[in-house]
Amino acid sequence: MAQAQTEAAAEARASGRRVRVDELTDETTEVWAMPEGGFQATLSLGPVRTKRGEDWVPVDLTLVKDPATGAIRTVADPYDITVSGARPAGSGELLGIGKAADRLSMAWDGALPEPVLSGSKATYVDAKPGVDLVVEVTRGGVETFLVVKTAAAIAQVRDVSFPVTGPGAAASVSDKHGNVTLKDAEGRDVAIAPAPEMWDAAKTATGDPAHLKKVDTEVSTTAQASEAGVSGRTARTGVNFRLRPDEAWLKDKSRQFPLTIDPQINPLSAPYDIYVKETDTTHNGGNGDIQIGIGSGLKHRGLARLNTTALVGTSITSATFYFWNFWSGICGSRNWELWTTGPIPNGVLWDNQPTWNTLHTTSSQTMGGDACSDGWVSIDGKAFLQAAANAGDTAADMGLRTNETDGTYFKQLRSSNYSDTTQIPYAVVNYNSYPSVTARSTTPATTCTTGAGRPTIDTVTPQLSATVTDVDTGATVTTEFEWWAVGGSAKIGSTVTAAGASGTAQTVTVPAGAFAEGGSYQWRARGSDGSLTSPWSSFCEFTVMVLPPPAPGCQFGVDGDFNGDGTRDMLVADPLATVNGDAKAGLVRIVNGADGATRAITQDDTEIIGDSEPDDRFGHSLAIYDANLDGCADVAIGAPFEDDGSLVDAGEVQLVFGAPEGLGRGPSTPAIRYAQGVGGAPGTQAGGDWFGYSLAGGKTSAGQPFLVVGVPGDDANAKDNSGSVYYYRGSVKVAFDQLNGAAGTPEVDDRFGYAVAATPYHIGVSTPGEAQATGTEFSGFVCAYSHTLTSNLPTRGGCATQNSPNVDGDSEAGDLFGQSIAMAPYWPVGDSIMVVGVPGEDAVDGADAGMVHEFRVSGTSLTQLKATSQNTAGISGDNEAGDQFGAKVIVVNTSPGTAPTASTVLVAVGAPGEDLGSTRDAGTIRVYAGGAGTITYDVVVERVAGSLPGTAGERELIGISMGASPTELFVSSPYQNQAVWGLSWASLGADTVTVTKTLAPGTGLPATGSVALGTQVG
Repeated sequence: MAQAQTEAAAEARASGRRVRVDELTDETTEVWAMPEGGFQATLSLGPVRTKRGEDWVPVDLTLVKDPATGAIRTVADPYDITVSGARPAGSGELLGIGKAADRLSMAWDGALPEPVLSGSKATYVDAKPGVDLVVEVTRGGVETFLVVKTAAAIAQVRDVSFPVTGPGAAASVSDKHGNVTLKDAEGRDVAIAPAPEMWDAAKTATGDPAHLKKVDTEVSTTAQASEAGVSGRTARTGVNFRLRPDEAWLKDKSRQFPLTIDPQINPLSAPYDIYVKETDTTHNGGNGDIQIGIGSGLKHRGLARLNTTALVGTSITSATFYFWNFWSGICGSRNWELWTTGPIPNGVLWDNQPTWNTLHTTSSQTMGGDACSDGWVSIDGKAFLQAAANAGDTAADMGLRTNETDGTYFKQLRSSNYSDTTQIPYAVVNYNSYPSVTARSTTPATTCTTGAGRPTIDTVTPQLSATVTDVDTGATVTTEFEWWAVGGSAKIGSTVTAAGASGTAQTVTVPAGAFAEGGSYQWRARGSDGSLTSPWSSFCEFTVMVLPPPAPGCQFGVDGDFNGDGTRDMLVADPLATVNGDAKAGLVRIVNGADGATRAITQDDTEIIGDSEPDDRFGHSLAIYDANLDGCADVAIGAPFEDDGSLVDAGEVQLVFGAPEGLGRGPSTPAIRYAQGVGGAPGTQAGGDWFGYSLAGGKTSAGQPFLVVGVPGDDANAKDNSGSVYYYRGSVKVAFDQLNGAAGTPEVDDRFGYAVAATPYHIGVSTPGEAQATGTEFSGFVCAYSHTLTSNLPTRGGCATQNSPNVDGDSEAGDLFGQSIAMAPYWPVGDSIMVVGVPGEDAVDGADAGMVHEFRVSGTSLTQLKATSQNTAGISGDNEAGDQFGAKVIVVNTSPGTAPTASTVLVAVGAPGEDLGSTRDAGTIRVYAGGAGTITYDVVVERVAGSLPGTAGERELIGISMGASPTELFVSSPYQNQAVWGLSWASLGADTVTVTKTLAPGTGLPATGSVALGTQVG
């Protein structure tokens, strides 16, 4: 539609004449593009043209007979009205009205003579003895009159039926006054049949019937033959109007003949007009006039609905309504008013007229009085139509009224039902269209999305592009852009482009410094042609993050899939392995999930930065996540004892990218080295920092990849081994410690960052060396943070020790609260569960028996859910000295996003010091339901029948090393009887142990060379 307006406007300017916009032309609306710019619309209150083939022709209600077929129809009308010619006795169609599924047929029972045609009337003289049957076509429908010419003919109209059939006559609804609404099978209103009335020849001064009487009418649903009078055809439902006029009224000696009985049918259309009058019980929709003011002691008001589709969203420069005024109470200035009303109901009467909402303007123009000729009167309609355009109304409801106490104000105006097209009401409207924003895009290319689905783009200076179209003038337009933080209360910045051609994209670049890495932003645009400015577009949102480049071909990858083949792979670390003669240099072995093939990744590989050196312990920590969002899993590998020149055990992390060629082998994705002061990260490397001692990675709830690096040996605030944590998220590279991370005061040997964990919502950091008071060294401390940055650092949530309120136990020396921590998404969505191991907890039964705490992390709070030891009901075994229950903890939620159950949130706790019979420190694992629920049972994972295969070994330390995927718990025996097993979380949740995979030297792994097999597994 906009294209058609644009083309018409261009042609009008070029030709110097107005050009019709055919796409906006219909029965009541005609729009022209003007050579001086803008548009002019003529809006009629009723149909003034109709389509004949591809052309619009004026409505002409003159009835004519087709000499070839004998059919009688109008020259041109909007409802394809036909009326019957002469026919013999029997029942048949008298008239047809409406198009397609809305067509209705009214039947007449009896012979019909050839009608006398006069303009829009067909008169069947003496259709019944002494009674003429008259059919009159109106702009709003069709009226049927029974004209009783003599008293002797009254008997002919005692009981007359008019059956109506068609899809639009499937049902009917009558109001309390007898006005009938015809409905189709879907219940849609199709037409109105006002309550039939009768009158005699006496007239009032205004030409209205002096004696008016409602006709008793019975309306019923009937079955009518699909073709009247033809047997054997399928019957269809119809509505029968049975008229039984009051015979006493008809025979009253005061009656003046002829008498007229008037049933009518008016199809419903969006534009129409009507008047309502006090005490009236018959719908006046078919009348040829609009009456306003007080006449014959009764109040009258006019109502109209007109099609304003073409005006929606435009600026009205002028508008005038014109009404043909053929009667007035006096020929002199008398004010009358134009209002906006509420929706005009079908079948409107005085009692259910709409609300009168806004008086817009008045006019004093008057014609048609005793001393005035009939003629046009006008009233300003700009305010009324602008209100409709602003509200987006495609059908505007209007009211006309005047003084209702003084009869000299009374007026009769022609309605849209009047037969003479030259006298029906209309409005002439001049308007300009607002510029509109028709397209938007962001570079790098993104869709315009809001909410959780907002995309991530890899630049802090994106380009914003919008296309503004002005259909009016074809002049140049400017575009204004604004950019905001999502949820912000004020814009960050804005700019207005130079003028450009309408319909072409205009682009701006967000200046450097406006957006921060990791932030979520939104932008919008609006256009101006110099006089009118469009409304703001809706917002487009995105998150800014500079990511490493993606590896091509990874789009089919799944979680933990390093080569994008659709199958999860597995990593088994051995940080104490000898590499090319370098003892404890460390390696990570990848096991292909599709075929079981293995490959060792070492620092001597050309894909890895640096070289293997003694005691680097490459693989001491692992974090598996998709760091560049390409679909292939990536892995951060910690080497906390890596020396940097003379800086012994400074530590580093290598981020190795997945690719179809294999982990670390993608030609476009070389490994990245992380260390203090490297690549824009803060800090300075120092000996003994242990950068990378612990790792956690994943994606935030906004889909942003992140990496958390524990540096427990860092001398933060000049305190030896007080510790720090580094947080990487795109170009966000920040470090925090206990002081700037609001987690207390750094102290010697606190070891903040010894263990880290994370979910899409939170980060967990442990400080197992924390002393709450003198004599409680290494009692321990944990804190939770959110990914939301405050002062460019993760925002601290809650912290806890065993001395915290509502936390079981007491902070005691050597408890090591937080030696191991684990986290998983919890419930409701946005919360996390944190599991904290306390392997040094002393029990009555002995030192270092161990304990585990579970906390809910919600917003800024950390709340204990429960504390568990081997003496807890539902947990197998007993607290024993040296068990170290909690030395390693794992938690998983196999169904995040739903309320947790005993089989979906599972906690695995290692007790590597547990003795099995006489086998010392064989080790064991307990798996039980995590969260707020009571523990009813646990699953024991150890070297016994029905659990792990094989025989327990001395100091095997089962439970010291575990890992997890969404579907499996990985258990390692790193030192004695070396092996790695995968156990199904689904079976563990069902109180059984199902071994899904086994790796051991000579079984899926090289037969020799393992030293600390699987201390990290994922």
